[in-house]
Amino acid sequence: MKPIYIALLEYGEEHGLKGVTLDAVYEWAEETNYLPSADSPECQDAKSLLRDLYFECFERNSNSTKNIWGLKNEFYFRLLEYRELVEARQASSLAKRNSNIATVISVTALVASLFIGYMQLAKPLSLERKQVETIGASLESQTTSLIRSSAQESAELVNAVKELKAEMLVLNNKVGSLSGSPASNKASNPTP
Repeated sequence: MKPIYIALLEYGEEHGLKGVTLDAVYEWAEETNYLPSADSPECQDAKSLLRDLYFECFERNSNSTKNIWGLKNEFYFRLLEYRELVEARQASSLAKRNSNIATVISVTALVASLFIGYMQLAKPLSLERKQVETIGASLESQTTSLIRSSAQESAELVNAVKELKAEMLVLNNKVGSLSGSPASNKASNPTP
């Protein structure tokens, strides 16, 4: 049950431009059980409090000859502020609930990840024969290609050294023929 103050403002808002009378407010309060029964001793005190709230929250229409009172603008805006506060509290509690759910999900995922990792570490490694053969064949083909490339590079290196020696002999001969000395001729004609 809402507080009487808020309920009274909502009742005034419902009636809007038609306005309300104090007797109509008393009837509404009795129907909605905001006022105790007429036999009870608290009834008179509750009616006095309700009457004070009525005159504080409502104002008389100056153009009307009837005794009809409408909700004051100030209290209408207070009612709107109250509703915004209620909505903000609901949104806040919903956001808190959603953040708690997200936290639980992330913690659960972390624990599950740790558990699965532990289970994988605890389980012995087992490879099927076909997997071992596949790995062996792959290693063998890589080794073979490395050996082939190394042999090819070695052959190229030997050829390069032979070419370099041949060029050295040619250069030596040219140097010897230019100088004409017998020592240079010996150097140009090495004995096998």
